[in-house]
Amino acid sequence: MSSRPISRTGGRDERVRRNIPSTGRRLEQPVIVADVDYSFLAILRRYVVDWWISKQPELPHLSKEKAEPLPVVKSVDLRCEDNRKAHHTSEYEVSNLIIRRGQSFDVIVNFEQPFNINEQEVNLEILLGECPSLKKDTLIRIPFNGEDYTGKWEVKVMKQSGSTLSLTVLSPSSAIVGKCFLRISCRSNKTDSGLEEYVSLWQSKPVYMLFNPWCKEDAVYMDNESLLDEYVLSDTGFIYVGSHKNPSARPWNFGQFEDEVFEATMYLLTMGLSVQGRSNPIKVCRRLSAMVNCQDDDGVLVGNWSGEYTGGIKPTDWVGSVAILRDYIKSKQPVCYGQCWVFSGVTTSVLRCLGIPARSVTNFGSAHDTDCSMTIDMYWDEEDNPITDWNSDSIWNFHVWNECWMARHDLPPGYGGWQLLDGTPQETSDGVYQTGPASLMAIKQGHVYYNHDTEFGFAEVNADKVHWRATVKDGCLGAKKKVYVERTRVGKAILTKAAGQDQAEDITRLYKFPEGSAEERLAVQHACSHGTKPETYVSDKLEYEIKCFVDMKENAKIGDDFDIIVKLQNEGMKACTISHLYISCHMCQYTGVVLQRCQKKKFNYITLRPNETTEVAVHVCHSDYKDMCHEVGTMKTYVLGQIKESNEIFAEQDDFSLSPPSLDIKVKESCQFKVGEPMPLSISFVNPLDTNLTDLKFAIEGPGLQKTKIITHRNVRPKQMASVNVSLTPQKPGKRKLVASLHSKELFGITGYADLDITPAV
Repeated sequence: MSSRPISRTGGRDERVRRNIPSTGRRLEQPVIVADVDYSFLAILRRYVVDWWISKQPELPHLSKEKAEPLPVVKSVDLRCEDNRKAHHTSEYEVSNLIIRRGQSFDVIVNFEQPFNINEQEVNLEILLGECPSLKKDTLIRIPFNGEDYTGKWEVKVMKQSGSTLSLTVLSPSSAIVGKCFLRISCRSNKTDSGLEEYVSLWQSKPVYMLFNPWCKEDAVYMDNESLLDEYVLSDTGFIYVGSHKNPSARPWNFGQFEDEVFEATMYLLTMGLSVQGRSNPIKVCRRLSAMVNCQDDDGVLVGNWSGEYTGGIKPTDWVGSVAILRDYIKSKQPVCYGQCWVFSGVTTSVLRCLGIPARSVTNFGSAHDTDCSMTIDMYWDEEDNPITDWNSDSIWNFHVWNECWMARHDLPPGYGGWQLLDGTPQETSDGVYQTGPASLMAIKQGHVYYNHDTEFGFAEVNADKVHWRATVKDGCLGAKKKVYVERTRVGKAILTKAAGQDQAEDITRLYKFPEGSAEERLAVQHACSHGTKPETYVSDKLEYEIKCFVDMKENAKIGDDFDIIVKLQNEGMKACTISHLYISCHMCQYTGVVLQRCQKKKFNYITLRPNETTEVAVHVCHSDYKDMCHEVGTMKTYVLGQIKESNEIFAEQDDFSLSPPSLDIKVKESCQFKVGEPMPLSISFVNPLDTNLTDLKFAIEGPGLQKTKIITHRNVRPKQMASVNVSLTPQKPGKRKLVASLHSKELFGITGYADLDITPAV
């Protein structure tokens, strides 16, 4: 007779008390022991029970089925090269499988031995996020030759040859975007509790799912192959700066296929956005507009408009997103420093990396409305002095934001297509520095009540600048009277790079009706009626006798003298006299912040007959502004006059920029550019100033051509040439763009580019 030890701390007593037999046979009348009794009779009773159970025949566990041998996965081929080619992801430098949602991909699974998939359940699982869950749709289980429980995912066995299965996997067009894992699992026997158990047979390294603008069912679908080539696949482009009269194209390396950009993009996708939210392009774009700046979190860029850039890189020194995102992903800390075109360039890179069609857009004469009035309000006291404390609205010489392409199922029909998105931190939205996506159609129509931030976008492109004469008492604004309205001051021109061409496309028509048209005036009044100053357009429209226009005879370059021309036209029926006219020219930041006046002139008693036009001019010499030439050479002209007969004032303001010199990149015409072979070229530049340029640095980079490379150069005397010779080795074939820039203490933001056609290695 065998004996078993008697447990005094649970063990056997616990099995009896909980009614759990040890041999698989349940006691018909179990002995339940509420508390452990150590008396002689209790010990004897437990001894007898143990002896009786030991004599019973062993039975199989009632909750266990007869075990089937589990299949063994020998290998899995994700068909990376073929799948990536079919999904337009071959250009990405990372070697992982990168696929687009709503499109099938192929997988080949090799088992150790043949088995019948109709007799044993084998599944493909998609694992998303840190804790994949069937309940949260972050674990998707799809049986071979079947669908997941939602009916959205599907796996088809296209061919079975012995122990090898060829599968085709179809993801839904609304699949969650980002990093995931593929796993092959098999349903095992039921557990003791009766629950099904799945055993992992194989798991992949990270696989990445992107948005699919080639898929009709995807919300970001774009039905134009040439536009897809530009707004998703093009990794270089131009961002426009300067003024509407003289815009300058800054070449930019978006580099969305480079490994650092891809890694940073996938990291940003996880910051502050739920796994489920990553399926919705509206939520993704809105969150990324917040993550590009660092105002509310550890985002990518620190904004700086002070002119002092100690401890970081000047915004004008950047020529692409790659170096910025490389620094960011290495440190996980914001990179110093950025301004609007830098924020926009990085946003374009991230959105294109994810598969969302995107472009950088520049608005010349861009309003910043701080109180949701949809007007830019300028207050003057009774002596025509500006009331500084109340003039918080502003007009930037230019501002760069983004557009992203998507359907807007959250809005009425007709509001899909291009959406305004802005990563530059200006005003908060829902308590966070983020802007958009706002429908361009809603902006154009003045429907400022539609999500997201449409009212801010409308003011940026179509706000009137309203001048008020007001009184101030104890710091509070008193009675006010509208005295002048500038209806064409904002949204002078809106430019982006044309698809497939190295030139600008004017897309102002997408944001507003023709200036002064009935449709445009109706949109302005409709928008303002939903703002904080709906009374602005209640009174009759004002009419003025004098119209004023500011112009420059020819586009001036940095280092040139130039003339500012002011045209005055009497549109009234009577002659009138301008008692005084002030014209001033100021160097300023592109945001419109005036740095210093470089010229001012006053004219007295100018008489104009009905319909007569006259011109006055102000001459500006290089010596007037040479010590103030700030970053992008932006200038602002103010005109202020008063009509003697009516005592009314009129005002005009205009922006222009001095063209920066460009870099000249030369390559030998006879040179054959091949992958893996060194390629010589030269970069040169002529100093346009009458002062030395010091601390010169050339920078070059280009996707598939060259990682960022910095070359120092000696000081350059006035009107002298600086030149460097460079050798680079192309890594990828095809048409490539090399971007170069030059920086010095005295002059910076000088750029140039060269288009190169690289042939494959022999």
